[in-house]
Amino acid sequence: MPDPKQMSGIPRPDGQMAPGTVSVRLIRGDMSNNIAGHPVDLHVGDKVQTVKTDENGRAEFTGLTPGSSVTAVAVVDGERIESQAFPVQVQGGVRVMLVATDKEKERQKAEEAKLPPVTGIVVLGGDTRIVIEPGEETASVFYILEIMNTSRAPVNPTTPFLFDVPRAAVSTTVLQGSSPLASSTGNHVRVSGPFPSGKTVVQIGMDLPLSDGSVSFSQTFPATLESFAVIAKDWRRSGSIQTRIE
Repeated sequence: MPDPKQMSGIPRPDGQMAPGTVSVRLIRGDMSNNIAGHPVDLHVGDKVQTVKTDENGRAEFTGLTPGSSVTAVAVVDGERIESQAFPVQVQGGVRVMLVATDKEKERQKAEEAKLPPVTGIVVLGGDTRIVIEPGEETASVFYILEIMNTSRAPVNPTTPFLFDVPRAAVSTTVLQGSSPLASSTGNHVRVSGPFPSGKTVVQIGMDLPLSDGSVSFSQTFPATLESFAVIAKDWRRSGSIQTRIE
C-alpha cells in the first residue's frame, strides 16, 4: 500500500459519480483512520463552500459548475492540508483525499529512532517488485525493494544487505526517492544499516541488453522475499522475459 501522504491532494475523476460533484475524504495518517465531523472547505474561484465530513470521513460537494477550478482545504490540529487545483468534471465527479499527519505515530517513530540498534533480520516485503520496460536494444529494469524491519528498534542485519545486479547490466543507479542508506558502485549495491523500524524503500535502475527480443537474468537478494511481482510494460514484440529470483 502506498504511503497515503503521497496520494494526498491528488484529484481522481470518477465516471460513476454525478456531474458537478466533488467528494473529499479526510484521514489522519492511514486509510483506516477517518476524521468524522470535521469541516472541509472547497474554494471555487473567490467563494468558499464548507461541508463537514460524515462518519466515513467524506465531505461531498454537489451542484458545482462544470469546468470551474476548485481546491479542497482542511485544517487539522493546526496543519493546513490542501489539494491540487482541479476542474469540476462535465461528466462524472472527482474524488480527492486529504491526509493529516498522525502526530502520535510521528512521535513514536522519533522515540524508536533513538533506541540503540540491535542485531536482527530484515525481510523484503510484499510491495517488492521488478519492473521491466523494453526498448529497441535494451530493457530498462527497475528493482523496487521494500525492506522491512518489524522490530521497534533499529536493526543491523546479521547478513549485510549487499548484492550484485546482473553482470550484463549497465548504468546501474540508485533512483530518487530511495532511502539515503542505499548506494551503488558499478554493479554492486549496498544498503547500510542500521535499518529504522518499519519500511525502507530502495529503488535501483539499470539497463540490460536485449538478445533476439528477449531478456533473461537471475538475481540474488540478501533477505527473505515475502512475495514479489514482475511487471513487464509495453512488451509488444514477440519476445520473452525470463527471471530467476533467489
